[in-house]
Amino acid sequence: IILKTLAPIIFGGLVQGALASAATETLAACCNFLIGRNFLKDQVEGFSIFGSEPLGKAEWFGKLQKAAKEDGLRLALLLRLSPVLPIPFDSYWYLLGTLPLALPDF
Repeated sequence: IILKTLAPIIFGGLVQGALASAATETLAACCNFLIGRNFLKDQVEGFSIFGSEPLGKAEWFGKLQKAAKEDGLRLALLLRLSPVLPIPFDSYWYLLGTLPLALPDF
């Protein structure tokens, strides 16, 4: 929040600061998405809590994967706009990276 507030001062104006802030946030979110896609996918699908079935075999995760295949853009927007999952907001980028979602839909 502090960097967003200081961006207009650092970059010489409100418009330039807003553009620089938005560009770097988008780039960082894409990096998190790609980290999730390339490094975390297998670990997330094999994750289980207290001996339950692995996340990749859970019914709700299968439905989430199916929704990502059919309409990834809508799923990404809905997950961003309605915090359904009890995880920090920045973790959504990693989670979306583990789903079969295209980068442009992200």
